[in-house]
Amino acid sequence: GERRLQLDLRLRLYSMDRLFEGDHVLIPRSRNKAVAAGGWATYQTRPWHGWSVSLGGSASFPLAGDVENDGTTLLAPGQESYSVVHQAFVQLDLGRTSLRAYRQALDTPLVTSLDNRMTPIMFEAYTAQGQAASSLSWMASYVTRVKPRNSTEFVPMSTGGGLGGDEAVSLVGATYKPTRGLTVQLWNYYCHNLMNAAYLQVDFTTSLGRGWVLKPSAQALWEESVGDERYDEISTGFAAVRLAAAKNGLDLHVALSRTAAGGPVLYPWSQNPDFTATVEEDQNLPAERAWAWGLAWDLGPIGVPGLLVMLDRTKAYALDPKPGMSQKDQYEYQAIVDYRFQGRLTGFKVRLFGAWVESSLSSGSIYGQDYTDLRAILYYNLATSLARPRGR
Repeated sequence: GERRLQLDLRLRLYSMDRLFEGDHVLIPRSRNKAVAAGGWATYQTRPWHGWSVSLGGSASFPLAGDVENDGTTLLAPGQESYSVVHQAFVQLDLGRTSLRAYRQALDTPLVTSLDNRMTPIMFEAYTAQGQAASSLSWMASYVTRVKPRNSTEFVPMSTGGGLGGDEAVSLVGATYKPTRGLTVQLWNYYCHNLMNAAYLQVDFTTSLGRGWVLKPSAQALWEESVGDERYDEISTGFAAVRLAAAKNGLDLHVALSRTAAGGPVLYPWSQNPDFTATVEEDQNLPAERAWAWGLAWDLGPIGVPGLLVMLDRTKAYALDPKPGMSQKDQYEYQAIVDYRFQGRLTGFKVRLFGAWVESSLSSGSIYGQDYTDLRAILYYNLATSLARPRGR
């Protein structure tokens, strides 16, 4: 007989160069620039009477980058290398229910293991999830600590989210698929003595004929202060809608969003889930309005397997700009080209990324700020099962 280890290896070579032009009055020109090599690896044993364990480590090493150009988060502060045991959990599978304890990845709208630099955000959590029926899945987790993507330390959730204190987050969520093409998600996040956030998303997919598929979606988030209210008073949220149409590898989409006027929308442990949010700008300021359009084109169906092109453009403005916010409309243009190698080089992927922002609303200047972000990444991913003989 044999036991099998599930191995997941993610290596990358990452170059990033973000140049802020300044506003020519209050904010000077600055740059975040670095080149790094590293990634992460995890393994998980096959279940034994339902029990399994997993262990994983991650690291990033500098290849280029001056201290004065720090800020890419590819490396530790000061452009230093880092390494950490980022995953270590015990899991018990009980039929349709799974229990997992300690360091792990989470994938929910507001608490998620974002992995868009060298190593992912990770959490110390105690999680239960399962399938209540064929159309209903659920998840509940008590999340005590978070490891930021370029850190070696797990800190309390409220501290890692910039809210202060040493509070944990209790989350619960469900995904319901009552009929073909319809998916409803409902999540609630309770950060003890600080804030509560409720999130709803509805996605629908239907065929239009002639190969076209229509995909309308809607989402809403509301956040409120709770308990001792140790942070500034919170009463805010956003709503957004998106419409996408897809055919033969081409996906066209447009989205609109608006935020409440009570304060900035907070997303301390994830990237903003707003449909109009992009890699650079989050569209989360008070009374902000945004719209976005773009396309994603998989060229495989027309004879170029592995090539994906994504183009996006957003416009945003604030109805009543607060002190430190730009009075101008904000524009962002974003382009991504991915190529997954085929044949003997399967597992390698190259990504070229470029973003150009005009008059950033969140720059801290009424004049706005222009900046560019250029990246080139080489990935190598390997997910496999390793057989090990039983006994000595």
